[in-house]
Amino acid sequence: MGALLLLVGVLHFMMLEHLTKFISSQLELNLEVEHYIVAIFKVNHIGSGVLVLLLGIMLIYLSSSGLSRGKKWGRNLAVLMGWGILLLSIILWLSVPRILLQAEAFKMALIFLSAVGVITVVPLLFFWKHFQEM
Repeated sequence: MGALLLLVGVLHFMMLEHLTKFISSQLELNLEVEHYIVAIFKVNHIGSGVLVLLLGIMLIYLSSSGLSRGKKWGRNLAVLMGWGILLLSIILWLSVPRILLQAEAFKMALIFLSAVGVITVVPLLFFWKHFQEM
């Protein structure tokens, strides 16, 4: 679960140059405004990548220290993270411009996010009562 999020975070950084070229090709503005807009997108993209990496690390920690030991706090945090990631992927699928869905890396990232959300939540719902320790 967390490893897929780490992969999505790494994809964020690998696609940074592609993002710059894509945004530049879509704009027909003067050079100064274009650099400003590209810089804003880069900062947003880097920030998103860092947050996705952190979520991946947190999910790996939850799996090893909370879920594997049957802790209720691990279950609760994992379900919360899973629902949040699943909701994020649904919002992204529904709200992004269709042209972005033509990019294979973007589709892969959304598929990975959706998979992480489902893989995190569904098993915990089936085994909810097996977590006894606080």
